[in-house]
Amino acid sequence: MPKLSLRRHPRGTVEAPPDQPDLPSAPIATASHQSTSSWATKATTGVLTAALLLGPVGAATGLLALRTATQPDTQPTGSAPADLSSQRATAGEYATRLVVAWLQATQTNDQDLRALLDQPPAASSRTPFKVTAPAVAAITAQPDDIWAVTVAATVTDARERATRRYFQVPVRLHDATLTALTLPSPVAGPAHTTTTDVDYPAIIALTSVLAAGIGQFLDAYLTADGDVTRYLTPGTALPPVTPPAYTDVTLQDLRADTDLDPDSPPADATSLRVLATATAAVTDTQTVTVTYPLTLTARDGRWEVTAIDPAPALDPTDSTAQTTT
Repeated sequence: MPKLSLRRHPRGTVEAPPDQPDLPSAPIATASHQSTSSWATKATTGVLTAALLLGPVGAATGLLALRTATQPDTQPTGSAPADLSSQRATAGEYATRLVVAWLQATQTNDQDLRALLDQPPAASSRTPFKVTAPAVAAITAQPDDIWAVTVAATVTDARERATRRYFQVPVRLHDATLTALTLPSPVAGPAHTTTTDVDYPAIIALTSVLAAGIGQFLDAYLTADGDVTRYLTPGTALPPVTPPAYTDVTLQDLRADTDLDPDSPPADATSLRVLATATAAVTDTQTVTVTYPLTLTARDGRWEVTAIDPAPALDPTDSTAQTTT
C-alpha cells in the first residue's frame, strides 16, 4: 500500500520565510568619528611626548592613553526578533481552507480537498456539511516550523443543527511549502462563563437626571440625532457612529459602581463608572440590546462622558461564575 502523503506545493505564490540576515559588515566611520579620532590621536601624542620626558612612569601612562584613544568604539548590538506575521497568516489561511474543503468533501466531490493535499484519504460522506463563517480562532508557533492552528466554523449537519465547531490543524511551513501534518481534528471550543461578575451595585432610576443624560448621549452617539459633543468631557473624542446604525435608542437599565443621588449636582472632578443597557432599534420589528460601560466626570454640576470603557468594572470578590464549554 502506498504511503499516504499530505504534502502539497500549493498553487499560486506562497510567501517565503524572511531572508537570512546579512553578514555583519565593517563599520564605516563618519566625518565626525574621523575628526574626533584625529583630535584624540594628536592630543594623546602630545601627552605621550610629555610623558617620555618625565621618565619610565610617565612613559607607561602615555602608552596606556595612546592605546585607549586608538581602540575602536564598539557597542554591543542586540538582534531584533524575527517577524513571523507573514508565516502566521499563511498557515492560518491554509488551515482555514483545508477545514472547509474537508467538511464539504463527499464521495463524488472532493476536488477542493485534493487541491490542498497530494494524496488525501477517500472521502466517506455522501452529504456535505454546510460551513459558514470560518475563521482562525487560535494559532501558536511550535518547533520544526510547525504552526498549531485552531479553526472555528459554524457547521450545519444533515439534521439541520447549526453549531459553532472548532478544529485543530498542525501546519508546517518550510521552504515555501505548506504541509498539513494531519487531517483536521475536532476539538472543544474555548470555555465561557454563564454568569457575569461586573461590579455596578447601585441601581440608578431611569427617571433621574443622570439617566436622562446617558440616554441622550447614547441616542446622539448611535443615531446622530443631536450633537454628541454636548455630553462629553472637554478633550474627549468620541465621534458618533457613521453612518448611523439605528434610528432610535431607549435606555432600559443603568447601574453605577458607587451609591449616589443621581439628581443632585455632583462635585467637580468627581469620577463615576456606570453600565448602561439600552434597546437600539432600526425599525419597530428590528431591534438589538446594547450595553455600554462608561466613565463619567463631573463638571459644572453635571455628569459628562469621559470614555467608553474597554471593559466593565469587575467584582474581585465574585467567585460564583460557572464555566462551560
